[in-house]
Amino acid sequence: MMRNKNIFVVSYDITDNKKRNKIAKLLEQNGYERIQFSVFTGLTAPNRNKILWTRLLKIADIENNPENKIICCAISKTAFKSMKIIGNFTADIEYLLGEKNTEII
Repeated sequence: MMRNKNIFVVSYDITDNKKRNKIAKLLEQNGYERIQFSVFTGLTAPNRNKILWTRLLKIADIENNPENKIICCAISKTAFKSMKIIGNFTADIEYLLGEKNTEII
């Protein structure tokens, strides 16, 4: 089995608190890990999961809320490992990248 060489970063800017919380909960329920308030990482592209993608589109409701946005970006695991961080970042990089099954806190 070939391992995915990318990690997927999902970020969003949603004006409504209730919708923003729904998106966070939905991403967490689908295996994404929060690395900042509105930034999550996962090992699969969200649009590969049709149910997840459809629910994200529905919650964001861009037609009625054009200022809302969800951004999904593939980043190589190598690039993700070499990111520079300013401030406190407690997430376990190897866990986020799927290189180990248990997160060390």
